[in-house]
Amino acid sequence: MAHPVQRNLDTAEIHMKNCGVWTEWRQSLGPEFEVQQSVSIEAQATATESGAVAEIPEELRAKLAMEVELAYQQTFEAARSEQNQIELVAGPNTDYVYVILWVEKKFASTVSFSMNGIAYTAPYTYTLCVPTQAGFRELGCSG
Repeated sequence: MAHPVQRNLDTAEIHMKNCGVWTEWRQSLGPEFEVQQSVSIEAQATATESGAVAEIPEELRAKLAMEVELAYQQTFEAARSEQNQIELVAGPNTDYVYVILWVEKKFASTVSFSMNGIAYTAPYTYTLCVPTQAGFRELGCSG
């Protein structure tokens, strides 16, 4: 497992107009803000001892991708847990626009495996895209 390199991707806005109402409005992020994950394994591997390069069969690459995804399962679940705890609130008689920032976390390293009795390594990238609350604007209710 590797440490992530983070970068901000995009923002989205959620408008919560609660004007003329005297109760608080609470909502969590909807399904369009689910944590997303992906894995890519390079097509070629390098033999540990000889340094020879070999193509990785597609079926083996898919298997390796599943293993990498499994290795990061706890990281993925933690990101989902954080996402599930985000709650947007509009108090009585308020009008808010919440800003949601998508953050990409890329974990890059190598995976080791055996193919035809030879030990190989291949680079992989595990990517998480996580929504985070990045602030809000109060528009105010008029009239």
